[in-house]
Amino acid sequence: MEMMKMIKKTFVVALSLGNFSDGYDLLIVSGVLGQIAKVLSLSNLQIGVLVSSAFVGSVIGALVMGVLSDYVGRRLSFIISGVLFVLGSMLSIWSSYALLLIGRIIVGFAIGGEIPTSATLIAELMGSNRAKIMSLSFTSWAMGGITALLVSIPLSALGYRSVLLTGAFPSIFLLILNRSMPESPLWLRKQRSFKRINWRVLPLILQQFLLTMALASLAAYVPSYLHITTESSGVVLWASFGIGSLLALLTLDKLGRKPVTCLGCGSAALALVAYHVIPFTLFLVWLWLSGGLVFSSTFTALAELTETSIRGRGHGLGFFSGRLGGALGTFVFPLMLYHVDAFFSILGVLLGIISTVTSVYLMETRGTQIR
Repeated sequence: MEMMKMIKKTFVVALSLGNFSDGYDLLIVSGVLGQIAKVLSLSNLQIGVLVSSAFVGSVIGALVMGVLSDYVGRRLSFIISGVLFVLGSMLSIWSSYALLLIGRIIVGFAIGGEIPTSATLIAELMGSNRAKIMSLSFTSWAMGGITALLVSIPLSALGYRSVLLTGAFPSIFLLILNRSMPESPLWLRKQRSFKRINWRVLPLILQQFLLTMALASLAAYVPSYLHITTESSGVVLWASFGIGSLLALLTLDKLGRKPVTCLGCGSAALALVAYHVIPFTLFLVWLWLSGGLVFSSTFTALAELTETSIRGRGHGLGFFSGRLGGALGTFVFPLMLYHVDAFFSILGVLLGIISTVTSVYLMETRGTQIR
């Protein structure tokens, strides 16, 4: 019994490393973005392309690896993603903008595979505890960001290449733990028949697009463009997201998926609309705490609204939508520095509409069995 508990804890750590790697990588790049721009003499357009490149890779990776995980299995897809993450991180250390860009795209592709696949494995391996473990996995996203903050400060003196190389370490650890990871028994038993994705997941997919557009823009550019130190902004962003994920852990099984999703989405909408009238630190805490609620509830609901034969594609589609928003946001943000108020207000109004639609059309899935 004790051995089984230890093995299950190992699985939870391994499945959480996908989110940890994403949070770590995003803040590592944010912390050395100014140094990269200076060393490589980059224009605002080149900076926008570089920051958005990982999101573009994630968009492609989420679709490709989501489909692949339904055909070749969750475990193999997870391993492929980890190998690609290490490869992309190693390419990122070369003193060439082109190679750095290629490395960032590969890292993004790997993230696009790791997070949806880990969410699918959590849903299929953790039984009735899936909502709690899903929330914990998104808490690890915040832990990844805070860890990157602690690492980048002492290593930045060695140059951005040393800092970017450390992005490979979480995935190396993930690959080591994956040696004992079982394949999903539900996937092994699934019928190979084509199923349609439930159209009721559409509001979840749209809110991922809009919310990630805002969160990614802030995560990538707060230190460099809004003149807030990496230390303070990193702690505020990631700790707030982690608290939101922990709130989801406490409420998803008590209140249900639908109320928590609507609460988080509506709260994020209000924060974005209030951007220009509240203190900036309060805005960051409010928005990122709301994001922790939304991400945890969304991926739990996506798992329960899709069947095993297409669950990988369902999670991949949700992550694809978010990363598409992130790619667009990080590319456009440097070009809209003088219109930030309007940018966030429009996102807030659209999220408010989506929250209302979600309250009407989203099915409550608390207590349902994974099919």
